[in-house]
Amino acid sequence: MKKRAMADKFYVICATPRSGSSMLCNLLASSKVMGNPREVLNVDSILGFCNRHNLTDAESRIVIEKYLTSVVEKRSSQNGVFGMKLLFDQLEPFLEMQAIKLFLRQFKFIWLVRKDVVAQAVSMYIAQTTKEWTSLNEDENRKKEEKSRRENLGYDEKKIDNCVKRLTRHNLRWLEFFSVNQIEYLQVEYENITRESNRECKKICNFCQVETNYQFSLEDVKFKKQGNMINEKLAETFRQKSLININIDSSVQELERKGLIFA
Repeated sequence: MKKRAMADKFYVICATPRSGSSMLCNLLASSKVMGNPREVLNVDSILGFCNRHNLTDAESRIVIEKYLTSVVEKRSSQNGVFGMKLLFDQLEPFLEMQAIKLFLRQFKFIWLVRKDVVAQAVSMYIAQTTKEWTSLNEDENRKKEEKSRRENLGYDEKKIDNCVKRLTRHNLRWLEFFSVNQIEYLQVEYENITRESNRECKKICNFCQVETNYQFSLEDVKFKKQGNMINEKLAETFRQKSLININIDSSVQELERKGLIFA
C-alpha cells in the first residue's frame, strides 16, 4: 500500500444541522483527493476514534494533541489533503483550548449555507421527531417504519420556529467567528450543490488549491436528499401562517382547502 503523504493542505466545512453537509463531505471524499472529511470535533467521534486506536493515557484520558495528529494521519488522502466537517456547537466547547486554536490556523474555511432556512428547519424538525437523520438505512422494515412516521407527522409550529431560531443563531455565530478572525472564507450553498454538484465541488477544490479531473456526481454518494412532499407542505404551512409573512395576496383558508398546507 502506498504510504500516505504528510498533510499539507487543510480545509473545514463549516455547517449547520440539515444543511447537506454529510452529502457534501461524501461528495468530496469520493474524489480520493480531498481527504475524508468527518466530524473531527464531535465528542462521540473523538471517544470512538481514541478507543479504536488506543490513544488514551493510563488514566483513560485523551491528549487532544495526540488525537489531532493521529486523525490527520489516518484521514488524509494520499496527496496530503485533510478535510473535516464542523458544526458551531461542536467547536464552541473547544475554543478555550490552545491546541485547537493552533490546529484551526492551518485551515481554509468553506461555509456551507442553506438559503431556505425554513426548509432546513422543517428538515431538522422531521429528523428530531422521527429519529431519521440520514438516508443510509438499508433495512426494508426500518425504511417502512420511517416512511410511516414521516407520513403521519403533524404540524408543530412552535418546534419548527425553535429550529428556525437555532439555525439562525448558529449562522450568526459562524459569521461572528469569521469576522473576529478575519477569515476569507468560501461560501457555498446547498441549493447549488443539489443542482450543480460538479461545479460547486470543483470550486471548493480550487479554493483549497487541489487539482483534480474527477467528475463529482450525486449519483456516486451514499447520502441522498431526504426531503419530499411532507417537507414542502410543512414548510409552506409555516410560511403562510407566520406573523411576518407580508404576502397579503395568499389565502391560508384556500390553501388549507386544497390540502397544500396543514390546517
